[in-house]
Amino acid sequence: MGAKTPQHIADQIVKDYIEFGNKAELSRKYGISGPTVYSIIKKFVAIDKFPRIPVAKQTKILFLHNEGLGIGDIANMADVDKHTVHKILNDAKLIPNETVGRNIKKLQKFSFDEIIDLLEISTDHACSKIGVRKEAIYGYFKENGLPSPVEQIKSRRFNRLSEMWPMDKLKPLLRKSLNHAVVTTGYDDGTLLEYIAKCGETYEPKFISYKNITEEIKIAMIRDYVINDIPKRTISENYNVSSSNLNRIFKENEIQVKSLMRDNAEYLDYQKLARSLTAVMLRHYNIESKPGFHIDHIISIRDGFEMKIPVQIIASFENIQILPTLDNLKKGKASWQTKDELFAKLGIKDVNLGTDQVS
Repeated sequence: MGAKTPQHIADQIVKDYIEFGNKAELSRKYGISGPTVYSIIKKFVAIDKFPRIPVAKQTKILFLHNEGLGIGDIANMADVDKHTVHKILNDAKLIPNETVGRNIKKLQKFSFDEIIDLLEISTDHACSKIGVRKEAIYGYFKENGLPSPVEQIKSRRFNRLSEMWPMDKLKPLLRKSLNHAVVTTGYDDGTLLEYIAKCGETYEPKFISYKNITEEIKIAMIRDYVINDIPKRTISENYNVSSSNLNRIFKENEIQVKSLMRDNAEYLDYQKLARSLTAVMLRHYNIESKPGFHIDHIISIRDGFEMKIPVQIIASFENIQILPTLDNLKKGKASWQTKDELFAKLGIKDVNLGTDQVS
């Protein structure tokens, strides 16, 4: 109902409330409900952040401001101090009337282009340099029928981008990554993406975002790194995952970065033979891993090579266990039993047995 109340009646209700301060009496006088009277009054009152100041007095302060009075006159007529008037006007996002005139004089010392130059550095810099609040700057542009400073700054940036970084020069940077384009051009990612869209182009990220990396992809990447010895760079390219996100996944799953043995021909031969012999042993004992589980070497193939354990012992039934997939990937190349313990299982007393002693 309050929205349908004629403006001249609403104004009279506010004036009467300032004078009499009785909502029930106003409701009877104007034949409208109490909530409607209250909603009309609240349009002129700051949000209740000043409980010690009566609503009627807050209403009077804002009403006097709307009448064009300055801070001093409002304070005298409302019987409050100037600081209180300032706080209530500020909470209502209003600028004191005498300040508006001073702001315009300050703003008129600068051309519109100069103001935009200052705003491009930062809003705080412009406000400090001109000596006004940002609301005064934006209001000044609006009152003069000009596009908002935000729109003008955006237009300037797009014009500079089109001159310095036309799409044929920008695309090679984007092919590497959006971050690479940001660092090279000096423009933030939001500006670049808006510019790309304005040029009628679309940006397809080289890497998928972290939140879009599924658990299946994470497990597959860890498996490739830990078990298949695939380099991190190759994994990153194969799965379209950035190196930073790959490292994050490894850290979250406690995957240790391993020393490189990919160029060790002797180790690669040992690894290949160990896997082949393990496959033969599994077929012999009819052992299969179920979905969600991995067959694991308790002493890893890598440790077996470094400890000079005969490859057929590493591939033996006594060195095999079945683990949940993620547990096995976390284990990586670590070993969960000692050489002595493995040899004891096999009944081998000479723990110094080396590869050259077993045919």
